[in-house]
Amino acid sequence: MTISNDLKLKIIIMKKHILFFILLLALPICIQAQYTGGSGRGEIVGSSPADSPLPISLLSFTNFCKSDNNVLNWTTATETNNDYFTIEKSTDAKEWTAIGNIKGAGNSNEFKSYSYSDKASASIVYYRLKQTDFDGKYSYSEIISSKPCNQSEASVISIYPNPLNDNVTISFNSVVEENVTIEVVSEKGDKVFTKDIKVINGKSFIELDLSHLAKGTYLLYFSNYPTESHKIVKR
Repeated sequence: MTISNDLKLKIIIMKKHILFFILLLALPICIQAQYTGGSGRGEIVGSSPADSPLPISLLSFTNFCKSDNNVLNWTTATETNNDYFTIEKSTDAKEWTAIGNIKGAGNSNEFKSYSYSDKASASIVYYRLKQTDFDGKYSYSEIISSKPCNQSEASVISIYPNPLNDNVTISFNSVVEENVTIEVVSEKGDKVFTKDIKVINGKSFIELDLSHLAKGTYLLYFSNYPTESHKIVKR
């Protein structure tokens, strides 16, 4: 039997359709999402899962002079999977040297305060914190500087009453006149009060009206000011 050219063409087209259908059934359809993580969170090198928690909530990182030492203080509001902190020091804010480690709290939902003392230098030095998780990932804090320690720095003498009802008085002692920003932060890490003041040469007494705050524990610290943070309780 002779097959016409039209019939031959139809048979070829039909075979191609059948082959395409077979290949389509055999081909696995795979939709894959990939997360490319890096060695640290200081630099973004990939997209993390949406529910991946931040390692710590750093409320403050300050330093002040005590005798011949630079005393570094920092406070966290929360910590997640936090293994330890590494204190790093530099003379130019470019090349860094690790000078000590402080154990972290692991997992915490309350204020945690840390301190580290370093021998004071004759020139300006810089410090930063390297926070490392249990899984080896890490992040860096902001950089702070420290001038040579001398007697021309203000310090907080006392905060009273504490616990407080409505008002609290802060006593400063300084040999210079300078501006200070006082901030109060809640346990959740929210800034609930801010006030700019001027500290005079000698003793200064600053009264804060905190009657609008709810009962609870707060962190009082001094932004851009070389002193340590203080915990206060509102009754």
